[in-house]
Amino acid sequence: QGTLRRLRAAPLTRGHILMGKMVPCFTLPVGRTLFLLTASRWLFGVRWGPDHWPLAEQLAWLLPVVLCTSLAAMGLALWIASVARSELQVAIYGGVLVLVLAVVGGCVLPREMMPENTQLLTLLTPQGWALDAYRELLGGSENYQPNTAILLRSCGVLATVGALSLGLAGWFLRLE
Repeated sequence: QGTLRRLRAAPLTRGHILMGKMVPCFTLPVGRTLFLLTASRWLFGVRWGPDHWPLAEQLAWLLPVVLCTSLAAMGLALWIASVARSELQVAIYGGVLVLVLAVVGGCVLPREMMPENTQLLTLLTPQGWALDAYRELLGGSENYQPNTAILLRSCGVLATVGALSLGLAGWFLRLE
């Protein structure tokens, strides 16, 4: 839409431009996820952790999962946007990547329903790691105890995917 040409005319660095793209790409998924989690808790009684955990502890485990998942999504989105040359390419590349990763990651068919030899493929996707973390916090009975190692490992992988994707976005961003 010509915004990059206008941005090039301004006294902005590559970092300024990336930061300007990052803020909405990060805050929208965080806000959307927090809204959905809050609505699901109020409307359907979804647990954010064991009932014996105080709300502050539930949030202390849930927020890093939300933030790391959003960081991975933002990084991948900006990487795709930096490689694509048009809005149509962004839509095609992004749509195909999201669908493939969703299918492989276990969003369409749960990991447990996949053949055993393909279940590990879900861990090649950010969606697979995010699902593991959310399943640990949201999917238990009233007395379950989430595996914090899974939560920490998932957040670490998601943050790494986000950081690597952002690095690639910065590398591929063409300002000419």
